[in-house]
Amino acid sequence: MPEMMITHIIKYKNMELGTTIIGLGATALCIVPFVLMRRSTKKKEHELVNGLKVIAASYNREVSIYDCGIDFAVGISAARDFVFFVKIRNEEMLEQCIPLNAIQKCRIDSTKRSIKTKGGHESVTDKLELTFLPIDKSIAASQFEFFNSEDHFQLNGELQLIKKWEALINEILSGKKP
Repeated sequence: MPEMMITHIIKYKNMELGTTIIGLGATALCIVPFVLMRRSTKKKEHELVNGLKVIAASYNREVSIYDCGIDFAVGISAARDFVFFVKIRNEEMLEQCIPLNAIQKCRIDSTKRSIKTKGGHESVTDKLELTFLPIDKSIAASQFEFFNSEDHFQLNGELQLIKKWEALINEILSGKKP
């Protein structure tokens, strides 16, 4: 009888070990995609920040403040005299640099459309751009595209970022006025 008990205990422990292994395997299968996504996001963010640093270096500046979105990064020089922007579109990195001494004002331009819903109409954002209005009216305004519905289906923090950067840049611009 004691031998039979030992056999049942061993079988029970083997069953527990098998269940534990299956549980750990299933957990790993669920976690691995999130780890890989996070790693990919960090790699892209690193690439965007490096893009900002390269642009800044070409103007003998350093980036002091920056933010990253899904496919873009925006930053400002330590001297607060240049704003830099990089965006990855179709596997190409687009780079822009705006000298703030040539800018009068910064504003948010939002392109929206109305769609029908069960409860009426709803406004959908198609594009969010940070527009730089130059002091010289003969020069066209420049834009940094924070969001485009053709690239992404929904906003993912871009509205908060664009508002932050509009406020920061306009604060800097108002400090430069006599």
